[in-house]
Amino acid sequence: MIVAGSYEGGLHGWENNSLAFSFVAHTGCVRSVAINKKLLISGGDDEVIKIFNLKSRKQVGEAERQQGTITALAFCHSHALSGAGDGSICVWRDWECVHILGGHKAAVSCVAPHPSGRMALSTGDDRTLRLWDLVSGRSAFITRTRGTPRLCALCDDGSKYLVVAGRKVDVKDTVEGSTESIDHDAVVLHALFLDLHLEHLGVGGGAARA
Repeated sequence: MIVAGSYEGGLHGWENNSLAFSFVAHTGCVRSVAINKKLLISGGDDEVIKIFNLKSRKQVGEAERQQGTITALAFCHSHALSGAGDGSICVWRDWECVHILGGHKAAVSCVAPHPSGRMALSTGDDRTLRLWDLVSGRSAFITRTRGTPRLCALCDDGSKYLVVAGRKVDVKDTVEGSTESIDHDAVVLHALFLDLHLEHLGVGGGAARA
């Protein structure tokens, strides 16, 4: 299933190349969505996380704890993570906030759970990359990024992670400690790992490279 949020607050889902649902979920622009096998969650400018059952396509709850736009969402095993414009990250279990991770001095741009479910990466407009211990609810590592990062991601075994900022993708090998930088002619909008290999797409300024 592919899910997209709109500027008008709508959520739209496609399955097998056909539109499966389309409805208004938020009173402002949708900024982030995440899905697992059972749930769809969304957040945006109205500062509320909406929770929907994917099978029934009905809202089953909502969560509200952070100040500012909900800018990032991710499922992490039995938990969910949400980043917001106030720089905080909430760790949710059964939609009760069990930890508030504070540290970013500006809006959180992305949260990326580690495959183990015990850690997560985050990036923010404060130009930092942070590693969090989700068990203790504390920061485990902080580093500055080159430029303002748009997103971060981990490969399937957690041995590599990437950070996207502007036209650059930095790929860090956590085992060897090496970093590979990939430069594009255009702004990179999204990047992801396929297995242990990186697939990336850059679009902007009328130029694209894949």
